[in-house]
Amino acid sequence: MYPRAPHAALLLFLLLTLVLSLVVGDHKESAYEKFQRQHVDEDSPSPYDDAYCTQRMQAKNMTQRTCKIINTFIHAALPSIDDICTGAGNNTHDNYYYSYSDFNVTDCTFVSRSSPKECMYSARNNTQKICIACTENLPVHYGPVSQCKP
Repeated sequence: MYPRAPHAALLLFLLLTLVLSLVVGDHKESAYEKFQRQHVDEDSPSPYDDAYCTQRMQAKNMTQRTCKIINTFIHAALPSIDDICTGAGNNTHDNYYYSYSDFNVTDCTFVSRSSPKECMYSARNNTQKICIACTENLPVHYGPVSQCKP
């Protein structure tokens, strides 16, 4: 006869592993989470130079299949960006809001591919008002300033 306890423990372990994989594996990034990943970078110290862009674009998963052509990082705390959707910005049209305040931003523009896995970027820093699209009072898309012009 075989002892029952090891089988029960193994079965419980396998069941727990299956449940955890379903819970963790099914998470789809929301539009708000994607906006945060792609555009909010409050923790990185300057300089925001070409090396910064190349490293951050890779770290933020924007160079996996193809090199994203251009991306803007906003160097501010997330609550101050969220506030644009609820009073710290002007609703110019549809769901687009133009910030009342200036933000430090870095535009990262694709330059070349140095290897099959590494995209190279150039940086341009600016202080400006920003244009974002909001859904349910949360930012979901970063747009060029011209997109906020009525």
